[in-house]
Amino acid sequence: MQQVFISYSKQDANLAQQIYASLKLAGFNVWSDADLKADDDWEAQIDSALRTSSHCVVLLSPSSIKSSFVTSEYRYFLGRNKPVIPVLVGDIALNDIPERLQRMQMLDLRTSTQSGIERLITALRAPAELPSEDLQETNRKPLKLTLSLNINEFGNEKFQDLITKLNDIGVDEIEVVNVDKAS
Repeated sequence: MQQVFISYSKQDANLAQQIYASLKLAGFNVWSDADLKADDDWEAQIDSALRTSSHCVVLLSPSSIKSSFVTSEYRYFLGRNKPVIPVLVGDIALNDIPERLQRMQMLDLRTSTQSGIERLITALRAPAELPSEDLQETNRKPLKLTLSLNINEFGNEKFQDLITKLNDIGVDEIEVVNVDKAS
């Protein structure tokens, strides 16, 4: 049976644990960072779980959309055309959700956790019905972009936000040419 990777923010740990337990009970092989032991190399364990997992369940909340770990985990799956199932678990506006996830069918656990988990189990058991990006998205050609800017004037935080947004809209390769103001 497929392995399901649960990606979540620490603030959503209780709900992640409930989903983990329900999926295990339903017979799925599930991985979350709750599987890590005190002496584990957590980075190596997460990398291994990403490689061996067939599906990603990403819990979306105000804290998870700000987490660079959650972002890199679901992007790993999208980059390899592995199914990603976005699950709404917190009070979050649609326009705050990364664009690539906005285009996907989401499960909503905000009003009824148990029925939402049941729908998640059904989706995982019926691969043809798994939420996925549009077929057009998976068949697209790589998108490359070259940015010419003065990074020092742009600011590190604004620069990182720009790169994240470009990745979210599907830019696969970004080349940055640092243009010095004096040039």
